Amino acid sequence: MSSFSKLNKHLLDRLENDQTFYTKDFSFFKIFQHGVIYAHNKSKNKTLKTYFHWPIFLQKLKYRSSGFFKKKSKITPFLKENLILEPGRIFTKENGDIVSIYFDKIQKIIDEKYSTILLRSNSPISCDYVLDHLMVDNGPLDENETRMILAVNEVAAKLKDSKWYSASEKNYITSALHVFLDTYRKFYRLVKNSGVKRLYFIAHYHNEGIIAAMNDLNIEIIEIQHGLISKVDLYYCYNPRFSKHLERAFFPDKLILFGEYWKNILNNAAEWKQSQLIIGGEYMANVKDKIVVAEKQNLIVVAAQKGMENEYLPLISALKNHLLNHPEWHAIIKLHPLEKHPHLYEQFISPQISIAVKGVDITELFSRAKIQLSIYSTTIYDAIGYGLKNYCWLYDGLGRDYAEAMVEQGAANGLNISEDPIEQYLKNESVEIEPQRMYFFAPFEPSKFLVQ
Repeated sequence: MSSFSKLNKHLLDRLENDQTFYTKDFSFFKIFQHGVIYAHNKSKNKTLKTYFHWPIFLQKLKYRSSGFFKKKSKITPFLKENLILEPGRIFTKENGDIVSIYFDKIQKIIDEKYSTILLRSNSPISCDYVLDHLMVDNGPLDENETRMILAVNEVAAKLKDSKWYSASEKNYITSALHVFLDTYRKFYRLVKNSGVKRLYFIAHYHNEGIIAAMNDLNIEIIEIQHGLISKVDLYYCYNPRFSKHLERAFFPDKLILFGEYWKNILNNAAEWKQSQLIIGGEYMANVKDKIVVAEKQNLIVVAAQKGMENEYLPLISALKNHLLNHPEWHAIIKLHPLEKHPHLYEQFISPQISIAVKGVDITELFSRAKIQLSIYSTTIYDAIGYGLKNYCWLYDGLGRDYAEAMVEQGAANGLNISEDPIEQYLKNESVEIEPQRMYFFAPFEPSKFLVQ
């Protein structure tokens, strides 16, 4: 898989000088971006059957009839003025309570004036509704819906006739347009005629259909930062050469950030205005009110990213060999909460390597560890203030440019696969390099998450 820098260059090559994704009212640039990246990476399970070759009246009929026989098993939501889309990521408190890692504190701020829709039905979080259980009204399409289905069909027709895109790109892009339209109509129907005034969610990318629906219903869209943002990011730091393409694309009204560091990164991006960027501080449920550093042990925390086993496995294998030279040291692999292939990491379990129990509080590991290792992860920043040294593995592949940006900004040290992290740590043990946490994570300010 290509690095993010190479993917950004590929996007410039493919999308900068094209206008196929335009209609009078919309820019479907981000939808084309999804398809172009999928095609470049030869992604699996990202193509599907589409219906843009059907006459418009048949497409409308399909939307009216879809789910007709499932109505009896569905429920109609009654939504309050603040709607939270819950992705299902959990945090387990010391008393055993399971809460939303992203929205627990925000719900307490909003008090009773919110409804939550759980997007993942397999999450144990308690919510008002589960998306899959909700009934979508299949009545006639109104003016907004008709305008959107015509716009998407216009773009799909132009794409079909285009000589610029390959057959593979067309397949992926058309599939992405189909997903966009399905998502648009589902959320438009769910929220239409409700009392919703604003939407809280994470990740604007791949949620363009939701954004488009909320725009048509004049509902304020508030995204909260959920992870790291890098200057090489595919969806947060667009090249200024894309500025025109982004003017009518689908972005939230506001983005609430952890701290000044992230805002400074986005100040150089093409798609954000200063008024959209708000610093809300450390709002996440797993953040301690006070950082506590325990007695340090000869411990390495390895933070793995989901779906990157091909990248991590060789690096962890090299670490295992380095550990043999330091029998007094131990490493704990902290898998991403949504990792789909945890069994692939079990091959490394040994007297010197273990895998953290799912749901373990990573800050407890930080408090005891002397080293954190990753390719790139939000945990590099999360660990700042816990008195350990962060190292990013540098190698040719996905994430290297993210890691290099972390090293450049002083959040971590670079490490090649052949280098022994313990030796590097011992050489620099007395050197104080840890940056100030406040620059990355401001204090939590509840008022920033409310109506301004």
